[in-house]
Amino acid sequence: MNRTTSLTFAVVAAAGALLGLVLARSAGWPAAQAWEASGDKFRVIEVGTDKFYNYDNTTKDNLPPQGDEVDNALTMVFIDNATSVKVRNKLTSNGYPDSGGNMHERLNDEGSWAWDSDAGRKGSDTCDNYHIRIYADPADGDSYTPAWGYYVLASTHKDENECFPFNNQNFGWGEQSEDHFEDFFDQWYSTNVDYINLYNNEPYREECGTACFTEHFWDNNNLATRLFVP
Repeated sequence: MNRTTSLTFAVVAAAGALLGLVLARSAGWPAAQAWEASGDKFRVIEVGTDKFYNYDNTTKDNLPPQGDEVDNALTMVFIDNATSVKVRNKLTSNGYPDSGGNMHERLNDEGSWAWDSDAGRKGSDTCDNYHIRIYADPADGDSYTPAWGYYVLASTHKDENECFPFNNQNFGWGEQSEDHFEDFFDQWYSTNVDYINLYNNEPYREECGTACFTEHFWDNNNLATRLFVP
């Protein structure tokens, strides 16, 4: 093989890799990679007769105690008279118009297990954004238990470097992003910071993605913020 042919193959390979990267990014990458919860932290939470997972998931195949296909820990619970539409509309109308890739939360509202999927809401900055995903019974857009009334669940994280050329994309910082969204919703809802124990404590650690091209920065104190939605 001569030098010209080798160079041509190298250029084609590089172009193919770049195209794959762009296509993956448009499909919601890097969050579509699977990440692993610490130890036995991935579990079912029970509130009355309702049940739900305490992390959202990259696939619909992940079942506790298998915790190697999670995305982020749940960090917020909207209660009282909450619906997915109410919470999403508040975000969309106030600086969080964009979305990401779908993640999945499994819940059991009044006796029936179901998966809910959400692309979330995030800011419109080119590269760095806070991102929240909202989950509830997909049949109704909310879940109900007497202890909380009508409620929805949320995971939060921060995305960094989500822009061309997509190098060193990082996400996570659950505790920081929970505080960010608590400050945001505090304009309309009464809140109790670090109030509900979801048993998903994640000490600060860095989890390396494929070829360390992406890193997940875990940090969560297991206490979710409670928000009262009128």
